[in-house]
Amino acid sequence: MAVFSNRATLKYNGKTITSNTVYGNMPNSVRMTKDHIESDYVSHSTITYIINIINISETDLTDASLVDDLGAYTLCDETVVPLAYTDGTLLFYLNGVLQATPTLTSDGALTLTGLSIPEGAVATIIYQTTVDVLTPVSITNTVTLSGNGLPSEISVSDTIPIGLNTAKRSLTYSVTNIPCTDSNAKNKPKV
Repeated sequence: MAVFSNRATLKYNGKTITSNTVYGNMPNSVRMTKDHIESDYVSHSTITYIINIINISETDLTDASLVDDLGAYTLCDETVVPLAYTDGTLLFYLNGVLQATPTLTSDGALTLTGLSIPEGAVATIIYQTTVDVLTPVSITNTVTLSGNGLPSEISVSDTIPIGLNTAKRSLTYSVTNIPCTDSNAKNKPKV
């Protein structure tokens, strides 16, 4: 557990006063970031994601699992997953050194299991997805990390906008107000 201290010095009217020292700890000393490389997406485009997990704690992170919801959202009480993991694209680095591909499944979500990240290490996970279902404005997907050595799960999200009216592509939407019914929910927009 990372421990920090803080002391303040106040100067006013030529006098200096130093406060007492306060100590605290950062119980969740594992940080995670998630970014995409592309600036936007269109139908059938590829999106590359980079996740960094920084273990600044004094404990190894073991038997960890990472789950990416692949942008899942609810439409008419049904889950829509706009992204599909592209097989064979996952790379796992530990302190910049390529490692064996962790155990992964991709069935509605991308799940990596059995991850180990030693104290003081940085893990980088790179993978690609394909836009399978067109969403109206953007895709927001969330990754969640859990495992031994973490006091609680860590989640981060990343949003990528839809590409509109660029030099090589354009997109036109026609919006109709259709109530959510069982038959409408089964007609999800495929690309």
